[in-house]
Amino acid sequence: MMLFSGCVVLASLIYSAVRIGNLDKQVAERHLRLESLDREIGEMRRIKEQLQHEIVQLKTTNQQLHTTNQQLNTAISVVPGGELKSALAKSPQVTSKLPPLVYVQIANEGQRAIAEKASAKLRTAGYIVPGIENVGKKANIPESTEVRYFPPTKQDDPDLKRVVQALGQIGISANTTLVKLSSPPRQFELWFGKNA
Repeated sequence: MMLFSGCVVLASLIYSAVRIGNLDKQVAERHLRLESLDREIGEMRRIKEQLQHEIVQLKTTNQQLHTTNQQLNTAISVVPGGELKSALAKSPQVTSKLPPLVYVQIANEGQRAIAEKASAKLRTAGYIVPGIENVGKKANIPESTEVRYFPPTKQDDPDLKRVVQALGQIGISANTTLVKLSSPPRQFELWFGKNA
């Protein structure tokens, strides 16, 4: 009986030793995992700080570009639309580096207030918008408001979509119309219709 009791005690000790060994191994693995997580957290913090720094830089650059765009709009708004179109048509390499241009035409002076509102919204969206031109007596005015675009611009052009979206944000509904005339790239015309 003593031998049996001794075997039971010995088996219990061996089982306990194996169990303790397994638990020690699990504790060591958890410590390694914890150290790895601490390293990952440190790396994530470093990346977060770097991204925050980059965001500050991008905001500063964005503000500088916005200011430059406003200055360009102010300077361009005093140049008659026809002269500006003529000058830009002669310099396609300059045009390709400028933000998109949107020329604004109205059918009558009663539309000037809404055209000013549209011009301000488009400028805020990053477009260059020269002064407003009253073309009521010298052009075929469309029935409803439209944004005209020219080859090689296509219907799915992102700038064209952004013009229409910006106008929609201030309650101006505009159709898009392809005009098959030559024009420098990234130039659009906003025509307020007779019924606008």
